[in-house]
Amino acid sequence: MGKLADHRTVANFDKDGFEILEMPGLPGEQVWWKNVSFEEATGQGSYLLIMAPGTRCNPHRHNGPEEFYIIEGDLEKCSDPPESETNSPARYMCPSQSS
Repeated sequence: MGKLADHRTVANFDKDGFEILEMPGLPGEQVWWKNVSFEEATGQGSYLLIMAPGTRCNPHRHNGPEEFYIIEGDLEKCSDPPESETNSPARYMCPSQSS
């Protein structure tokens, strides 16, 4: 079975390793990301984001669930079709579990 450390990734939320995230159609937005386990080929995985106040994103869809945890500030979801949902700090957002 191995050690627990062999089966998990720990990512530190410090400034080292973050890169600017270019968003098509929205030049100059202040968004930085750190890849934890994201694989572009599958479009799945985890990453950490830092978004400056007032940052916008392109409306988009996901082929699977999206999870995020807001540490500071507010996030207004952008989606296609548009949704009006504001999420505040210390809230973990994940897909609902249905049976």
